[in-house]
Amino acid sequence: MFSKIKNDFNQSKNYIILIVLAIIASYSVYSYCSVNYIIYLSDENAIFELSTALFFLIASIILFLLFRDTKNIFFILLSILFFVGAGEELSWGQHLMHFSTPNYLNKINVQHEFNFHNIEEFNTGNFDGSKKTGWHRLLEINFLFRLFCLFYGIVIPFLMMQSKKITDFINYIKMPTPNLSVGIFFMINWIVYKLVLMVLPEGNNIYYYLTASEIFECIDAFIFLCISFAYYRFSFKNVKEDESSIHDSRFGMAADVG
Repeated sequence: MFSKIKNDFNQSKNYIILIVLAIIASYSVYSYCSVNYIIYLSDENAIFELSTALFFLIASIILFLLFRDTKNIFFILLSILFFVGAGEELSWGQHLMHFSTPNYLNKINVQHEFNFHNIEEFNTGNFDGSKKTGWHRLLEINFLFRLFCLFYGIVIPFLMMQSKKITDFINYIKMPTPNLSVGIFFMINWIVYKLVLMVLPEGNNIYYYLTASEIFECIDAFIFLCISFAYYRFSFKNVKEDESSIHDSRFGMAADVG
């Protein structure tokens, strides 16, 4: 088990460094920025929300290219998921182009925006400002996305470390999975986010605290970008090994990444 963890870490150490630096740099705005500027950072067109959309979009493109090359259905599913994530972050361009929300959507969208995750049934809150509780949370887009991060980034990689049968099954269906040492940062990011909210001074504008939520989402998107890039590098490496095996049989059969 220890050797598996060590190997997992060694494969991912460059991505781990990038993610740690991103977490430190992002949440540090509460240390070196003014209250007014921190409030501004919660804006829809500020750096964190734009970066979140950009990270999702780049990840989507990388995964689409991987699907084109490997025909692995999981890559196109992830690509579509992240493309939708990028679109939803920017309300499908509304934040940049400032077009009006259609009347039928305006009536059911809590923030009156051109997106789906803020429709009352899928939003974290109701029109009256109350928070969803109990079974009503099962349709929350944010809640479902965090469950996806937990299971895809942490639970599945952990179970693969514990069970050869699960590993064989995941390999059989050719589902790409992140290294646990990277996926665990979904949990670390959530813990840091909660700790930051706990230590922030009370009595500020609500948008002062909402910036932490924007940072939290941005870091999650950056983690998925790192995972997507790791998949691409792994695929590219296998292609190179496959080409080398044509000229030098000493390298044996290249791994199947299709």
